[in-house]
Amino acid sequence: HPMPGTPRSRDKFVYRPPIDRIPIDGAPGFGARSWTVRADISRDTTEQQGAILAAGTVNNGLVAYVKDNRLVYDHNYFGTHTSVVSDELPAGDLTLGIQFDRVRRGPARVRLWAGDDLVGEGVVPRVSVMISSIGMDIGRNPSGICDDYEPPFEFEGEIRRVEIDTVRAIPIEDERAAEIRTALGSQ
Repeated sequence: HPMPGTPRSRDKFVYRPPIDRIPIDGAPGFGARSWTVRADISRDTTEQQGAILAAGTVNNGLVAYVKDNRLVYDHNYFGTHTSVVSDELPAGDLTLGIQFDRVRRGPARVRLWAGDDLVGEGVVPRVSVMISSIGMDIGRNPSGICDDYEPPFEFEGEIRRVEIDTVRAIPIEDERAAEIRTALGSQ
């Protein structure tokens, strides 16, 4: 449990790039919690791509990035990757969202948003309690969490703001947990 009064004891984080690597003590705890990321971005063309947010390494981590004009969320569980890919994205100003609903000691449902539109959905079967101890990057992924791109994969557009909200994982007995487990079985 984080010490009260420290950044990790918070549930809401707001970052305004450009920003250097955020140490683990100043980054959200992604592993044992449900969370939502909202990134306000701007792209002049649909060809602009790159990492939006990354936490972890090639061993264990998560990354959200735009590639081939799609938002991709890749969850790396000790070398086993689960990717959720969106529909095509428009150029211009856009808020991208990643909603990660985790069942305590279980799977997680991932939903991808472009503005108010649900553009992708999937289930991550296994989630570690601690994602990584190296911290988090916004606008690049120097540690290369997945092999779908060459690190540091800097974002070619503009990231204006990233907001992250975290909440406790969904209790196993909650009916949403049963819904997520059922979705996992149908993947």
